[in-house]
Amino acid sequence: MNSLEQQRLITLLTEPRESLHIEYKSWIDLSSNHGKATIAKAAIALANSGGGTIVLGMREDASDKATPKSKPRPSNISRYDVAVVNAAVNRYADPKLDCEIEYANHPDTNEEHAFVVIPSNVSVPVMSTRDSGDVIRQQTCYIRKPGPKSEPPYTSEEWRKLLDRCVRSSRQDMLDSIRAIVLGQTDAGQTSPTDEQALADFVSASRERWRELVSPLSDDDVARLSYGAFEFCFSLPEGATFSSLIELRDIMDSARKIGRTSYEPFWHGTKEALHPRIVEGSLEAWMGNPDGRQRSFLHAFDCSFWRATLDGRFYHLEAMYEDLGVKGWTPGTLFEIAFNIKRVGAFLTFSAEVAQLLGDVSDVVAFGRYSGLPNRSLFLERDIWQRKYTNISPDNSGTFGPSRIKVSRIQDNLEETVLELLRSLYERFSYFELSQGLVAQEIENMRQGRW
Repeated sequence: MNSLEQQRLITLLTEPRESLHIEYKSWIDLSSNHGKATIAKAAIALANSGGGTIVLGMREDASDKATPKSKPRPSNISRYDVAVVNAAVNRYADPKLDCEIEYANHPDTNEEHAFVVIPSNVSVPVMSTRDSGDVIRQQTCYIRKPGPKSEPPYTSEEWRKLLDRCVRSSRQDMLDSIRAIVLGQTDAGQTSPTDEQALADFVSASRERWRELVSPLSDDDVARLSYGAFEFCFSLPEGATFSSLIELRDIMDSARKIGRTSYEPFWHGTKEALHPRIVEGSLEAWMGNPDGRQRSFLHAFDCSFWRATLDGRFYHLEAMYEDLGVKGWTPGTLFEIAFNIKRVGAFLTFSAEVAQLLGDVSDVVAFGRYSGLPNRSLFLERDIWQRKYTNISPDNSGTFGPSRIKVSRIQDNLEETVLELLRSLYERFSYFELSQGLVAQEIENMRQGRW
């Protein structure tokens, strides 16, 4: 597990935020049928809702029932093992689920917690195979619903979303097979001067707003992102508007969680100072807000900023993952090959999810920019020697787009789309050739939550 994944797990503990893709449970005794049924029901609901994570060992206090707190694991419950967890889940689930398990210690209590990661790629609805008291019913599908809670789908819209998700997963399997034989082509098309100017104006205004927020900070404050940053902006076609800021917020919340990934584009914290705010008719969130920094850790990567408007424009700014200062990495000197493939894939997937949830939106215009690239070396973190492959030409930034991309192309041919967008950027590192095989591998890692 890399430092980013570990950091995200810790955030789930220190800033608990139960959602449609994250469920908090107290310690569960998996030696009992009740415990097996409890975790199975949660896993089935998450699998049918696009995957997610069950955080174990967190329970509300009697005095504060709104926020789960870290609790010590009872002596009669053994440390969870992935085989035991899968056996418990698959006692009830059909088809069987291949769950994974991760661990992290709460920084305040030092209690170790388990995170059960539920797959996102189910191609048929997952059903329960047996009854167990009042916990789970036989031959029942469960999904995650606002609340959040796990219940069967009752309305036609709930069934439509479940079946559509399964169809898309089956389609992805088919496309993966085709992709192994034939090199796909992207539909990344040309944008009009009007599109480009509108997007450029929005990016410029968003950067200026971020500069306004960081201006009172000290020169050495990590929230200034002084070593470099990644920007991603996308817009929906003219006329694709949100009816209200509430609808905009809810669609972003639904689109944010991409399958099993621990990395969430346009994320926000749970503390009030980190919540999205209404600023001049748009939504805005700044994780670098000093009023929200009561956290056990703070790196530049935690200080992202984003804006979203009712007329379908979205801007996100965050630090470079390579500048966390961990593993002996010197900030401002590295550009990690695999992470940046996954990051662009995640943002494109988010844009397609937003478009699909809004409805009747066929394409998006996407733009990305890296600043602070001079003197960075390209490297692959999983390379045992962390070998530096090459250096970049001495200018200050690298961009991709703006490109008009069909939503269906992002959903069906994400690998080829990412390759087309990033190829020229990677070539600037002394003609490094980004291969389709590498991109396909990292997009699959992204989908499976392997960051």
